[in-house]
Amino acid sequence: MKHYKFKNGLVLLYERNTYSNLDSFQINVNTGSLLEKKGQYGINHLVEHLIFKSTKTRTTQEISTELEITGANINAWTNYTNVRFYFDALPQYVEKCAEIYADMMFNKSIKQTEFDMEKDVVCQEIAMYKDRPDIINEENWWNQFYEWKPVVGTAKS
Repeated sequence: MKHYKFKNGLVLLYERNTYSNLDSFQINVNTGSLLEKKGQYGINHLVEHLIFKSTKTRTTQEISTELEITGANINAWTNYTNVRFYFDALPQYVEKCAEIYADMMFNKSIKQTEFDMEKDVVCQEIAMYKDRPDIINEENWWNQFYEWKPVVGTAKS
């Protein structure tokens, strides 16, 4: 596995998967719900969603279409200690996917309508998680060691 750590704390991992002819690309941002302040719970989760929205050079639809064409498995998640953006792709599409991810990370241009829409999506996820005993148990476990800071946030925050 190739491991790159940038001055700003951004960690890039690159690994050739010799088992399935896929490459895995991950960007780990060392921030998570444990670092959020009261009243801002869930901000990392919301930013995770917003990263996939428009940039200065691409619309949200163009990002989605260009990534879909590669056939890559693309996603992100937020937890207590970091936010991870990743994709698994055939080797011939890694450079294209990485270029799109770099654009998504460093050339944001989020429209108010996109912000409002993703805020609603996150609020729907929060409501959905209330029906997930595994998530409730995990948050209760973390609460034993840290002040409770919900990963997905609260509808109010």
